[in-house]
Amino acid sequence: MLRTILARLDSVIEQIEKFVLFFGMAAALVASLVNVVMRYVFSYPLAWPPELARYCIICVVFVGASAAIKSGTHLKVDVISQLFPKMDRFNRWFSQLIVIVFAAAVIYISTDLIHMQYVTRQKSIVLEIPFCLLYAIPAMASVLMIVRSVIQLAGQPREQAL
Repeated sequence: MLRTILARLDSVIEQIEKFVLFFGMAAALVASLVNVVMRYVFSYPLAWPPELARYCIICVVFVGASAAIKSGTHLKVDVISQLFPKMDRFNRWFSQLIVIVFAAAVIYISTDLIHMQYVTRQKSIVLEIPFCLLYAIPAMASVLMIVRSVIQLAGQPREQAL
């Protein structure tokens, strides 16, 4: 039953990640293209495309970190697994634990920053997006990373789990 719930949760998270990654990159690309055309063809640069592209790429990077957990494409040092093959299971478990601790630290730090930006009501210069929303991106992506890591740990077959 737990594996069914985790599989369903994994599927939902994957759909969210695909949506955010696709539309985030598409928006960054279109904004950059609009800016290049306006600057070099019409000699009339716009102020909003670089800001939009920057925020879209920030979102894509953090959500992409969560997607990389599922695909196993995060950078990792596997020298311990190569030198001591019997420690491979422990190494995978320990690396997921490090991801969980790091993501929890990001959430903890982000909550203070989100609160501070909410109280001061600061907004981005051109698009006037509240900074509290922009600072929430790493926190939300870190929640996805923690859930992904737990799914990875729980989804390992018995012979691979600790």
